[in-house]
Amino acid sequence: MLIVMRGLPGSGKSTWAADRVADDPRATAVVSRDHYRMMLHATSSPVDGIMEDEITELEADAVVRLLARGHTVIVDDTNLPHRRVREWLGLAEGCGVAWRVEDLTDVPLETCLERNRHRDRQVPEDLIHDWHARYIADGRARPKVWEPIPGGFIAAEVGAPYTPVPGTPAAVLVDIDGTVADRFSADGAELRGPYDWSRVSLDRPRAAIVDHVRMAAEHMKVIFLSGRPETCRADTLAWLDEHVGVPIEGLYMRPAERPQDRDSVVKLALFDEHIRTRYTVHSVLDDRAHVVAMWRRLGLTVLQVAPGRF
Repeated sequence: MLIVMRGLPGSGKSTWAADRVADDPRATAVVSRDHYRMMLHATSSPVDGIMEDEITELEADAVVRLLARGHTVIVDDTNLPHRRVREWLGLAEGCGVAWRVEDLTDVPLETCLERNRHRDRQVPEDLIHDWHARYIADGRARPKVWEPIPGGFIAAEVGAPYTPVPGTPAAVLVDIDGTVADRFSADGAELRGPYDWSRVSLDRPRAAIVDHVRMAAEHMKVIFLSGRPETCRADTLAWLDEHVGVPIEGLYMRPAERPQDRDSVVKLALFDEHIRTRYTVHSVLDDRAHVVAMWRRLGLTVLQVAPGRF
């Protein structure tokens, strides 16, 4: 089961969650954005957008894995926007487990403020007032019925666990930008903008990764998956031929109908369409953290070639 806590800081969410864990510590787990912030950044306060996205991925990944192991999982966050609750509920349904919302938004604002004043790590009071005004005041706190968003907020990034089809050829999946290709020179000068697809031929090959791909090509198929648009296919193929120089089993790129989708969403769709039932995937070379997390949720072995927090 997934239990989604909801309420202001000081409403009693963490106390409620701790009591449930005490009742059955072997079968109950708590995940919290604050825990991840403390582990990663030594603060319980929100950090910048990129880091918050990374925390979202880590938290969701932990929930999926714990649910798969049969735990009751409590999400101990404020979860004040209705959409965030609905996304968690959709994730639960996508994992095939029951859910419920433990809503503490009826705890009076003054009670929350008073409790907050006695906490070791206080939340700024103006922030609590702001959240109350935006999400709770004037009867906006609870919908009559919680309607899950199918699949949840990582719906398009949570595919079915990968099981190779016996007898299919072995393959390595390789990302391009930031993996085999670098848009910066060896001394750090920018060779092209991140979305300047007309100049991908200027990219610098990353020698160590190219060597790895060449060694892999001696034993298995090499398939390139890229978030680049199809408009630069010809230049990309020419660059791979010149700088990597291995037989290419396939080059699958961002479809025109997915211009704004995250790379993880695009690559999962490409994987399901072209690779899942046709190859035995040995490993994946990629750099972006959210894409790496998606591959690992499938059960694939990933060699992350750079921090990739973007």
